[in-house]
Amino acid sequence: MTPLILVVDDSPVNREICRRSLQSSFEIVEAENGEQALVIAADRKPNLILLDIMMEGMDGFEVLSKLQEKDDTRVIPVLLLTAKGEIRDKQRGFQLGAEDYITKPFDRLELIARVEARLRKRMEEDIRIDKASQEARNKAVSQLLITMSHHINNALTILLGNIQIVNVDNPESVRKALTQVTNQTDRIRVVMEVLFETAEKMELQPMDDIGRKGYLFDIRDQLEERIEKLRNPSAHPDWV
Repeated sequence: MTPLILVVDDSPVNREICRRSLQSSFEIVEAENGEQALVIAADRKPNLILLDIMMEGMDGFEVLSKLQEKDDTRVIPVLLLTAKGEIRDKQRGFQLGAEDYITKPFDRLELIARVEARLRKRMEEDIRIDKASQEARNKAVSQLLITMSHHINNALTILLGNIQIVNVDNPESVRKALTQVTNQTDRIRVVMEVLFETAEKMELQPMDDIGRKGYLFDIRDQLEERIEKLRNPSAHPDWV
């Protein structure tokens, strides 16, 4: 898929220079002012924005600030275009979230090289994030299975132990065994319910290292709370 570049400049000549320089390798969309740029950025989600600083009305710094306010546009890399070479302008741009600066008049080959470098960097970052996310998810699934296996194994051990020692000729022994069977069956059911609910949350929500830890703590808290209700049903009459 061809990367989409948004060129924002109130000068038709400057937009034309950018378009001609980049159109052989990229899809180009243009905005002649800041307001239009924000609408296009939100709607088209370009892979990169070339943003002029000195524009009438909303200048490049204000556009950049507004881009940073929203999650879906904050991640778009922005290269600022300016005729100014003052250090304080560059510093302000970087502080607001710009990734690079190109001073006008710029060389066509330099423009292409800067754009390609930033797109390559973003692609590498996306790959790194995807890999880290997948590793975190795999660890979460592994820990989830370990936690669930532990609880199910304990319940089954108690079940089998009571079945093996029950004296069928002793009504009290049978009653106690049936009570344990019921309790441990309920415990397994709770474990499976928590497993199902947690799997749904992991599917619907983004996963990162912090999220992975959060899921694990949530699993343990849910299990402890629900198993405690099994042990003390009278204290939790609303539990089903």
